[in-house]
Amino acid sequence: MRREDRRMPEEEAWQMLKEARVCRLAFIAGGKPCVVPLSHVVMGRKLYFHSAPAGEKVEAIGEGAEVCAEVDEILGRMLDCEGYRSVIVRGRCAPVRDARLHGAILGEIMSKYNPDYKASAKSLAEVVTYEVDIREITGKAKR
Repeated sequence: MRREDRRMPEEEAWQMLKEARVCRLAFIAGGKPCVVPLSHVVMGRKLYFHSAPAGEKVEAIGEGAEVCAEVDEILGRMLDCEGYRSVIVRGRCAPVRDARLHGAILGEIMSKYNPDYKASAKSLAEVVTYEVDIREITGKAKR
């Protein structure tokens, strides 16, 4: 990191990643960089998200791909660059195959984004979940 004076403590970075409402996942699809917004949760030291069972992201990730994810927050007025916080993680992403973990992930996502929603067997079967095994996390803040 170029500006070491803005490095965020690691535990603060994990907390920000966990609390963020939108996470952006970056990957390579067809030889080109892509980024998509996600509804996500952090459980332990892993990032989880759900997806439709087909599409560009699913094809690119396959059974395991290196990915990067980012969350950010603007503090104050953007034009004055009064402040910001951002976290970037890197790791390997793969589909979750364990049915119990799949259900737990969706339950956590629904609790975070729509606490009144109760997942049905049908809804569990209509989506896939992914796990990012985070190998690196960095946070940066200007306050």
